Amino acid sequence: MAGKSNIKKRTYSEDYLKFGFMSINSRDGIKAQCVICFKVLSVESMKQFQLKRHFEKEHPDYEDKVISFFQQMVDTVKKTKLDATGDFQTSSKSALEASYIVSLRIAKQRNLIQLEKN
Repeated sequence: MAGKSNIKKRTYSEDYLKFGFMSINSRDGIKAQCVICFKVLSVESMKQFQLKRHFEKEHPDYEDKVISFFQQMVDTVKKTKLDATGDFQTSSKSALEASYIVSLRIAKQRNLIQLEKN
């Protein structure tokens, strides 16, 4: 007979925002991510005292910040995405359009050169 697991699943609390942490979804479940250094803590580390310890040890300059500051940081992080290397990159529509225009011009130029050779 299979017994129920006694492992307590940690859940994100909005109170964690005062320590600079937002929630993110991962394969392992919901985790806490620092909006200042982007460090993602394990599910097991999602305890208020551990988040507070990280905040006080790593970011003492931010201790006097209000919740609205951290909410603004959350909004900024959500507008950011990870690329294949795991680095953060902000998506920029204008940069993408410029890249497309340059690529199109190069392709047209190559096509003209090939037509001239024929």
